[in-house]
Amino acid sequence: MRMRTLPIASVGLFCLTISSALSDPTIGYRELQIPAEHREQLIRASLWYPTSSNGREALVGDNAVFSGGPVQRDAEMAQGRFPLVLMSHGSGGSAENMNWLASALVRDGGMVLAVNHPGSTTGNADPKRAVRHWTRPKDLSAALDYILADRELSGRIDRDDISGLGFSLGGASIFSLGGGRMDLARYLDYCRTNRNRAEDCLHFVRGGVDLATLPQAEFEQELADRRIKRLIGIDPGLIFGMAEDSIRSIKLPSLVINLGTGTNRLFAANSGPDGNRLSELVPDMRYHVVPAANHFSFLALCKHEGARILREEGEDPICDEPPGGNRAEVHRKILRLIRNFLSPQPAG
Repeated sequence: MRMRTLPIASVGLFCLTISSALSDPTIGYRELQIPAEHREQLIRASLWYPTSSNGREALVGDNAVFSGGPVQRDAEMAQGRFPLVLMSHGSGGSAENMNWLASALVRDGGMVLAVNHPGSTTGNADPKRAVRHWTRPKDLSAALDYILADRELSGRIDRDDISGLGFSLGGASIFSLGGGRMDLARYLDYCRTNRNRAEDCLHFVRGGVDLATLPQAEFEQELADRRIKRLIGIDPGLIFGMAEDSIRSIKLPSLVINLGTGTNRLFAANSGPDGNRLSELVPDMRYHVVPAANHFSFLALCKHEGARILREEGEDPICDEPPGGNRAEVHRKILRLIRNFLSPQPAG
């Protein structure tokens, strides 16, 4: 459910100037600062978009552990209206680490907007803040407000084709935007019953969170954003604490992808019939399992020395794959499922 905060010196996420041989002239990228009433500070966001002009050549998400991807930073946006995917990272993750997926969606003709959720992002992660799950959907709605109000950007977005995509805790954020509502009593019961195997509950408790003191009204508030037309969750977290009636009431076309099988799948993210049953409860659902994978297979490709650096720093083995696993192949499978969902091929 999480990626622990790593030392900034070794894995800080940034855009690195690179040679023209590496840049991708089709992908524009810019950073945004999003104001939000529920936040004291501006929210950092990343926007990927089609471009046919040159900007500053850069790598997004490149650091000692992860391989970044090439973009044209601050390039002029291509003409036209494009479908938008609003993306939410997992606890301890970042928008930049999802560059591999965002870039692929731009190559397919879309735009991608992702935020770094304060309190649960790389370099700024605290379980006591991450458990306040309701702030994350509000971040996403604020980002959507901002981009749709911007004179330049709003004219490039197809408002009838906005999808939400979330990984891990970000999956809960996206399904909250789709109408799912958390139930505090249900979540507390889940954590009590599964205290030794529910990775999300263990993470919060070890981080000093007293789940019983969470504010019920805020925890259970309605967070739906009707501008979202489709939902995608990859190993979505916190769903065990979502009210079943609210899940059944989600009418949007939905895709859920679970990573791994057996012990390689996170208990907390299991959306199958033997898990939180998200795959069965949402009426318009497509559910898929990618085998030979684990939760962290979604993260960006690791560099050759990445696993060693993590071991030496005592961090989670987020670069390790299960037997037979290949992260690049997992990414290809995830992308294929998302493409088929967003642009289904006609039958026959």
